[in-house]
Amino acid sequence: MQHDLGARAALATSSGLVLRRGTSKHLRDLSDRREYLVTRYDTLMGPSLSQLNRLTATLADVSAKVSRAVPGASPSTQKA
Repeated sequence: MQHDLGARAALATSSGLVLRRGTSKHLRDLSDRREYLVTRYDTLMGPSLSQLNRLTATLADVSAKVSRAVPGASPSTQKA
């Protein structure tokens, strides 16, 4: 699955994790647009990237849902 967040979200969803529709779509879009590569290697394409507040909301939703679904996965127990 490498950096394919859409595929990872689909696997998690098929295992019972319930994400908001917008969160699932955003994770697929991040992979489809290969934003992980753009942010790392091509800073000139910045305007085509997700808005920071949308990315923060997506990550917060995933973090909260995983923390509730997986014992010991609380963000406070993970190292930075």
